[in-house]
Amino acid sequence: MQKLLYAVVFFILSAAAHSDERCFDYKKGKAILKELEGMVEYTLCAEPLPAERVRSGINAVLPRVMNKAFLGVDPPDNWQAMVNEVQQTCLKDHGNLCSDAAQREVEACVSAQLPALILFWAPWFAEHCEAINKAVILNWKQKKPQVQQWINAFKQQAIN
Repeated sequence: MQKLLYAVVFFILSAAAHSDERCFDYKKGKAILKELEGMVEYTLCAEPLPAERVRSGINAVLPRVMNKAFLGVDPPDNWQAMVNEVQQTCLKDHGNLCSDAAQREVEACVSAQLPALILFWAPWFAEHCEAINKAVILNWKQKKPQVQQWINAFKQQAIN
């Protein structure tokens, strides 16, 4: 999971490079990603996590994140199609996505798709970087409990 979160950092930095100026504090963003990594590993990987249930959990929880209320801006129009493509391609029928072997396979698959993901997300992120920074990065103390609730809901969705 750690490599996947670092891929997210790379994506954000690549997207921010398209912006006229640096719109968020890299150190704060990196610290938030470390917190997220800990929350995900601790909450979701305490038990085996089947890929089939992860897909279902993603479809239930991700719309709560990908909206104007959370992000401060509307998400890109086709974000769900892009997420579905990554799920179908990278989340094979692993019995436990928390196993090292499954994580390596998923990370390699997502890494292979990273150029397309950057091309899709970078212009949107660059355009809305300041609003996202204001809504998410600078308000992380208020957003964090909400995100933890979603991770807990994701776990319930994934294990039931």
